[in-house]
Amino acid sequence: MRSKRNGTQRPTALVTGGSGGIGLEIAKVLARNGFDLVLVARTRDTLEAAAGQLEGKYGARVHVFAAHAVVDEILGG
Repeated sequence: MRSKRNGTQRPTALVTGGSGGIGLEIAKVLARNGFDLVLVARTRDTLEAAAGQLEGKYGARVHVFAAHAVVDEILGG
């Protein structure tokens, strides 16, 4: 997926667990390398804080989705 900003196309990456830890570090590397991001994690507040940091520091466009998937519920277990 690519998004358009200022007439240029940027690739978009989906990062799960993007509000902290390894997921946030991966998001930083992607943003630094010209990616826009879709971040998914359980807590909206921490997602929005991470998005603000990434947008401000790297100029990435960041969309956030607060979601929690439990494997047992998905698999019917």
